[in-house]
Amino acid sequence: MEYDQQILDSLGVRLREERLIILARLQRNGAILVEQLVGAERTDRTQIFNQNERQKEMDKQFLADINDALARIQDQTYGVCQCRQLIPLARLVVIPTAKSCVACQAAKERSR
Repeated sequence: MEYDQQILDSLGVRLREERLIILARLQRNGAILVEQLVGAERTDRTQIFNQNERQKEMDKQFLADINDALARIQDQTYGVCQCRQLIPLARLVVIPTAKSCVACQAAKERSR
């Protein structure tokens, strides 16, 4: 059981577009940080730096999730949860990097 190739192609295009956006943001990150720090008060610099680092880490994680989703499309496991059920298409449209169906994701979050 899997999704139609046209749906997978469409989601793959979206994931690759998201990847380009994240890569561009990561490349601009240093220049943006310098601009923000130059005009900032000394007391604000630590906060700006920490916010920048958090954003960079979130971008790196999202990039890893995108690459993982693209690999799952390639090996034809995309859209299938570990419980072997299809992840609902509506969920994949909203969260194209989703690895779990709603029920399994809720169970993971409850166990944290």
